Amino acid sequence: MNARETRHYIAAEAAKLLAQQQTLDYGWARHKAARSAGVQGERNLPDFAQIEASLTEYLELFHPRRNDLRQLQRKSLKLMQLLSAFQPHLSGALSRGIAARFATVTLYLYAESAKDVVFSLMDLSANFESLDVKLRFQRGTEERRPAFRINFDDTEFVLVVLQPGEQRHAPIDPVTGKAERGVGMDALQKIVGEEVGSRQDAQERPSSR
Repeated sequence: MNARETRHYIAAEAAKLLAQQQTLDYGWARHKAARSAGVQGERNLPDFAQIEASLTEYLELFHPRRNDLRQLQRKSLKLMQLLSAFQPHLSGALSRGIAARFATVTLYLYAESAKDVVFSLMDLSANFESLDVKLRFQRGTEERRPAFRINFDDTEFVLVVLQPGEQRHAPIDPVTGKAERGVGMDALQKIVGEEVGSRQDAQERPSSR
């Protein structure tokens, strides 16, 4: 195989691993797929965007109903509604229609101070863990931002706290390499609502027999 074919093969194998293990750890899957194929050297490895594209194809082919996707989107919307004061946006793979049962879901929250988020989490009687995450921005800098890990409705979420002004200058997604603000509540409500509506239409549609 040439280098292009090798990258395509590893991306496809990595996608299978991700789907089978119900995780979105692209780095782990790429390393495991490359090692199994006996491939060495960064030049012959696909980037994360290629792996995600292969994963999308794999899920559409073998898991067309994608129950995990809709379930995680509904859970995300519910938490976003509880934290609506911070203009939450769903980020990462789930915002692009890719879900894994054991993957962490990321939400961007916008607040002047992380303490405001802490108070809201306390009001919800939520158990949470404080941490900080490193983000890359279009301005060419890598900066740390406060975040909170929370288990909500049996799903792990990471709530990243950004400054209000950063809505116009979103962090760069490590998979796509592009600035990504994510999906807001209204847009996610429409996605979830359309899914529910289409299912109800199918149930109510009279039989052709």
